Amino acid sequence: EIARTSAERVRISGTKVYFGAAGGLVGLAVGGLIVDHAGYAAMAATMAALLLLTRYLGLAGVWKLAKASRTPAELPLREALRATFTNVHFLRFLPSFVFFQVGLQMLLGVLPFFVQEILGREEEGTWVAILTAVAIGVTLATVPVLARAARRSSKRQVFGRSMLAAALVFPLLGLAGFLPGVPKEVQIVVYMALAGLPIAGVYLFPSAITADIVDDDAARTGMRREATYYGTQNVVEKTASSLSPLLMALVLMLGDTATDPLGIRVAGLVAGSIVFAGWLVFRRYELPDQNPEPAR
Repeated sequence: EIARTSAERVRISGTKVYFGAAGGLVGLAVGGLIVDHAGYAAMAATMAALLLLTRYLGLAGVWKLAKASRTPAELPLREALRATFTNVHFLRFLPSFVFFQVGLQMLLGVLPFFVQEILGREEEGTWVAILTAVAIGVTLATVPVLARAARRSSKRQVFGRSMLAAALVFPLLGLAGFLPGVPKEVQIVVYMALAGLPIAGVYLFPSAITADIVDDDAARTGMRREATYYGTQNVVEKTASSLSPLLMALVLMLGDTATDPLGIRVAGLVAGSIVFAGWLVFRRYELPDQNPEPAR
């Protein structure tokens, strides 16, 4: 509703990434420090309070605009969901981002095991905070570069290439620590920096791509259905992401100790394979950046 062109949508998505990275830095990096110094209960209480505050600040910011929104589309829920889940562009985009989220959550979830069992560090929370901060820092630095690349080519191309890069980089976690003559700590820091590059590309474009899909849907149906598409995307994404801990637990059954670290090292390969599956689905996505009927 606030961005009519592809370039504007990418700029807004970039701002969203910056705020999301700030939240990730607080949740994953600062959260780890709180765990080390005050325990899990203090961390949970701090994060819950911060979440409550920021969520209602956002709600207050859009309240007047929400009350002035356009007339809702006159479609019953069942028909609205059917129309959404039969949109071929949406079906080619949504699984790709969902698979990436599952793979990334597995990668982040295995970091504490990597720090404790492979690096042999007791200060688990501190090291996870450092590694997360490295990945987030690289992600933030990469966003402007990828935004310019999307303006030169398309969101579709940069998003797809970032997915493929993530599928290739994630499995390298299993090799971190094997390079002779280089400290294990340096190797894992370099790895997290490399992982931050494709993460930026995947997180920059989903909202903007979904906006293009909504425009295409409006051109075909004559109705604006942003809420259905974004709501469906979030429900499917969060539901699928909840499977990450289960998948990680199954993988770690192969070995999660210093003497038997097979599960820890294989986790990156599994995560990369899941992302690769998402890239295969997205390869068939063909909707251009500029649609016949831009958002009003």
